Amino acid sequence: MPEVYIGTKFETVFCNSDIPKYGELDRIRFWGKKFAEMGMCPLGGEGNLSFRTGCGFIITATASHISHLQDDDFVEVIQVNTEEKTIRVNGCKEPSSESFMHYSIYQQRPDVNVIFHTHDYAVMNHQFELKFPKTAKEQKYGTMDMVNEVLKVSKYHDYFIIKNHGIIALGQSINEAGEKIASAHSSASAIEN
Repeated sequence: MPEVYIGTKFETVFCNSDIPKYGELDRIRFWGKKFAEMGMCPLGGEGNLSFRTGCGFIITATASHISHLQDDDFVEVIQVNTEEKTIRVNGCKEPSSESFMHYSIYQQRPDVNVIFHTHDYAVMNHQFELKFPKTAKEQKYGTMDMVNEVLKVSKYHDYFIIKNHGIIALGQSINEAGEKIASAHSSASAIEN
């Protein structure tokens, strides 16, 4: 059973309150709306989206609604310290509670420029039929235990299930990651119909 969300499990250090401006934000908004239209985020939030920048990465803010992202729902993570559990950011909101996971995947996979994490229940409900890779153990969100579990799978796969939590799609581009999620969701929906 998914863990109840209680907020971030790290300290956010705000370096600059300016909202990051990148052309890719419109593509992120497009995919957030698309995922909502496909029924992947019935509560509006349920997930986090990120892409690399020259300083680190842009990620959606914690508890933001990926179905209708506003300018202030984007945060640029510029420094992460997993031991001290601190994240330094540019922006005016706390970054996603899964920021450690995004950071660690980017560190592990220099070929990855985009990480999309959604809670696609259709895929999760049909994981045995679809045979997507998945993490072996369920872990609490936002923890290094979850990060370590995810890194075992992200090393070899660009689309996978986080046990009892959600899915991850990795891509070199925003559209590549989005298409992976849309394709997997379509496959799961076909089983349901």
